[in-house]
Amino acid sequence: MISADGKAEERLTKSPHADYNGPAAPDGSALLVIRVEGEEGPQQLLLQPLDGSPPKPLGPLAGRVRFPTFSPDGRFVVYETNGGKVDPAHFSDLYRVNSDGSGFKRITKNDEGNFEPAFSPKGDAIVFLSSRDRVAELYRMRPDGSDPVRLTNTPRDEWGARYSPDGKVLVFVSDREGADRIWLMPSAGGEARRMTQMRPAPRIVEDKPTWSPTGKQIAYALRAPEEPSRVGIVAMEDGKETFVRGPGGAGQVTEPAWSPDGRYLAVTVTRGSDQQIWIVRADGSGMTKLTSSPGGNWNPIWIPPRKGKGGK
Repeated sequence: MISADGKAEERLTKSPHADYNGPAAPDGSALLVIRVEGEEGPQQLLLQPLDGSPPKPLGPLAGRVRFPTFSPDGRFVVYETNGGKVDPAHFSDLYRVNSDGSGFKRITKNDEGNFEPAFSPKGDAIVFLSSRDRVAELYRMRPDGSDPVRLTNTPRDEWGARYSPDGKVLVFVSDREGADRIWLMPSAGGEARRMTQMRPAPRIVEDKPTWSPTGKQIAYALRAPEEPSRVGIVAMEDGKETFVRGPGGAGQVTEPAWSPDGRYLAVTVTRGSDQQIWIVRADGSGMTKLTSSPGGNWNPIWIPPRKGKGGK
């Protein structure tokens, strides 16, 4: 964990295994961590308190743990796993577990797999990806797994859906035009429209859409032919787009993450074997390097400020 000005750095986990950071708790008290034992060993979802306390296991060891997400009130977590089976090839389903580690239960059940859960802002619904209809389509259900409703119906795949802060719109990725592009549609389902106006091309890849906290902007990662990867920032009011490129125009820029107040974006910049976290203003200006340690630094996650304390 590093401070927002990059001047303080603190190691959160000390396991001999690989630990990958997930999202922070809504109250800023803890972080979800995926622990992987060895190259292909079992995986474990952990709740890592930020006060230095030991991590708490959430759910059993499994062959696959992906996409953990807190409910908006922080009371429980929903994530993708194969539920105690250590075979990583086994299809995943969605499971729910309380933040204290109790109440682990399966909330979807399809042999084809269910993936990538994301909560509505009020916590009354989960949008997720399911392959139950042969192609990957978006579904919505209640937090207990009841009342699943199919939201998309195309012959191609959809994935990566996220609710807007007001819960009215979904942003997601689809290859319905033959390329991975970002689309928007009403959260209740209905007609979708492409977010960006760049002409369709099979080699264009748009990915990782993320809403700003105000819902006025969406940041995403873009890969286009013969150009370094960059992050796009789209204004929802008029569709105007700004691009964040690497320092001096060099390097691959990926993994956009909004600060809790929406004033900044953290991004990962890769130049050769060097991978560091940088921050920019919400308008794409003022790029500042945040990390400098050798090796890989990636997957930036902002931690909401705790009551009475500054954010990190």
